[in-house]
Formats: sequence, structure tokens, C-alpha cells
Amino acid sequence: MLQLELDPRSGEHTAIVRCDGRIVFHEEAKMLAEAVRALIEKHRKVVLDLTNVRDVDSAGLGTLASLHLHARTHGHEFVLMNPRSFVRDLLELTQLDRQLQVLHGSRAMEIAA
Repeated sequence: MLQLELDPRSGEHTAIVRCDGRIVFHEEAKMLAEAVRALIEKHRKVVLDLTNVRDVDSAGLGTLASLHLHARTHGHEFVLMNPRSFVRDLLELTQLDRQLQVLHGSRAMEIAA
């Protein structure tokens, strides 16, 4: 049973994907990668709302990095929005926070509106 639910919402230029659950090895990371890659190819900006993500493992971090590279290859933006503190800590520990665009608080709310 999958432990990740995705709720994609698309506008003309931006897609926001609300994630609920865990971004972990195997089916969850694979499902996220497939869904977001398709959105990256259609939209200039894809925002991943991590507000309700409870867990991320190394495969999940790898998936986020891969999606960032995929977006950059297409000249598009990939943004993480409102990660919980432990996800922010993982991004800092792995130095992915230097590569990925991460928004919190009011800046994130502007995108979600």
C-alpha cells in the first residue's frame, strides 16, 4: 500500500502538487518522480507542497534532486514549499538546500494563493 498521496493542481504556467505521507524508497518515490516529471514538461514552474510530508529517506532526497535537474534541463523551475523542520534539516545536512529552491511562510503562501 502506497504511503504517499499526491494532489496536483495546475494553472496556466504553474502546477502545485500537495504531498501527504512519506517520500521513501520504491513506489512512493517512483510515483512522485513520474507525476512531477510530466508536470515539469507542461509547466514553467512546479511547486511541491511538503507541508504534510511526514518522512523522507535517501531515495526521496534523490528523487527531489533528480526532479530539480529535470526541471533545470527544461529551463523550468522546481520549488519545494513548506517542508517540516526535519526535512529542512535533511536538506541542510546533505547541502541540497543550496541547490533546490525552498520557500517557507509568507513567500510560500503567495505561490499557493
